[in-house]
Amino acid sequence: STVSATPLAPPAAPTNLAATAGNAQVLLTWTKSSAATGYEIHRGTSSGNLGNIADVGNVSTYTATG
Repeated sequence: STVSATPLAPPAAPTNLAATAGNAQVLLTWTKSSAATGYEIHRGTSSGNLGNIADVGNVSTYTATG
């Protein structure tokens, strides 16, 4: 027997990303993509130097500290 599979396209990126500075923290907010099941937050000093700091699930806000 033959088995085949068709990969699904990735969900659209979130929209309306905003960052609000606070005291040693930043609040990130965004509009969720309807097809997304969760989000990862990355930060770094350049686009080629990013680290994953949080897997936040299917939410639309995150407060980064430190």
